[in-house]
Amino acid sequence: MSYYVTRINARSLDEQTYAKLLEALEYCRTHDKHGDFNYHITNKIIRITSPDEKTAKKRGYYFKKKFSLYFNILKEV
Repeated sequence: MSYYVTRINARSLDEQTYAKLLEALEYCRTHDKHGDFNYHITNKIIRITSPDEKTAKKRGYYFKKKFSLYFNILKEV
């Protein structure tokens, strides 16, 4: 089964904004209507998994609008 990953680079954020980003990620995890919002952080690169491309784009646009962070969508098998 394949899934989509929204990859966000947060290295340019200062510590206060990064803390707000982490709060937003936890909020999304607890309030996701589908119940499948999962993310992993490595060296300030955030990987959010999604079941389809449409959901992955919506999640990426949310963080682009809120924190001015650009994102990539990757399909993983």
